[in-house]
Amino acid sequence: MKQSNAPIGKQITLYYLFNFLIRFMIYFPVFVVFLQSVDLNNTQIMIILSVYNAAVIIGEVPTGVFADRFSRKGSVIIGCILQGASIFLMVVLKDYYSFIILEAIFGIGTTFQSGAITSLFYDYLKGENLEESFVKYESKKWGFVFISQGIASILGGIIANFNIDLTLILTGIIFVLSVFVIAFFKEPTLHVRTDEGYAAHTKNTFLFIIKNNVTLPILVINGLTQMLFFTTLWLYQPYFKAVGIHISLFGVIYCVMNVFIAIGGFISPKVNMEKTRSRPLVIYCVGTFIPIFLMGIVHSYISVTFTFVMLFCMGLTNTWIQKSWEGEISSPQRATASSINNCIASLFFALIAPFIGLIGDNYGIFSAFIFSAALYAFLLLIFVATYVLKLNKKKTHTNVTPIK
Repeated sequence: MKQSNAPIGKQITLYYLFNFLIRFMIYFPVFVVFLQSVDLNNTQIMIILSVYNAAVIIGEVPTGVFADRFSRKGSVIIGCILQGASIFLMVVLKDYYSFIILEAIFGIGTTFQSGAITSLFYDYLKGENLEESFVKYESKKWGFVFISQGIASILGGIIANFNIDLTLILTGIIFVLSVFVIAFFKEPTLHVRTDEGYAAHTKNTFLFIIKNNVTLPILVINGLTQMLFFTTLWLYQPYFKAVGIHISLFGVIYCVMNVFIAIGGFISPKVNMEKTRSRPLVIYCVGTFIPIFLMGIVHSYISVTFTFVMLFCMGLTNTWIQKSWEGEISSPQRATASSINNCIASLFFALIAPFIGLIGDNYGIFSAFIFSAALYAFLLLIFVATYVLKLNKKKTHTNVTPIK
């Protein structure tokens, strides 16, 4: 039975438009340059970004529970307001400690909307008996997201040549516009709000995730891979400088990167990965590790092409991994589970990013890429070995014939 009276096409269009707007971050390709313009070094910049992730760690689960217990749409609106306000204030308060506080606010804003928006849309589709179409719609969403980021990247590079502050001001305005878009999205009645207390709800959701053979590997592998991706992503701008690429081309490079991830997202529904759930995770891991490792080895502008391969693999696998995750989680736990997933990724980043910044300052930007990739491979192998041993032990225990 359909739960929503709003036309399906209108709801999906609003979802696409909202995601297009919140990813239209004109400041992103020059944000590190903006921070360097007030005399911050790589270590300070990575500390600022770690504070953002620390805020995400602190806020992810409480805001996920807030979304599950009260309103997912309301949670998304609060998040957009906090993000927009912090971006505006960065232009006014240009000092190290102000950036730390504002990044923390931006991080809390991220937590209010990160898990809630996908949960809101998945439950909408489920209410319309369209949950099997999640991969199709989500792939298109990511395609629009990366097109948005590509256009914003080009604009950011161009505008930064004239006034780098303007890239942040325009991004803040777009966050305000996104609030009006999501306000028109109809929250599905399928979303059954939990009556559990905060602690019990969080505990039960976490225990379900770590005991489930599908969600546990996604939780850990995604966390480690996101750690590697985002740690090095924030070093791309110093990396581009090191290989002799002019700032005016930063936006173009980010645009091409987003084109490749968009291509991966658009063809993702045509590549059937449901038969083997591990296949998307393998492509995701290998497709992230090899390009970043090679960027540390090859000291040339040609190494930028490695990022294109990496992002294509991410676009190809993202929605299949997301579908596997969402398919295991019940509606009352959906936003909280997504928040826990994001929280783990942020935790890994917050722990490692300052050390990668130190390596970049003391041993060079290329060494930072090599060390990041090597650490990722080491931690991933430890988890996979431990997980396989656990599964084999459980299987052996199950197959033991009891003595009569």
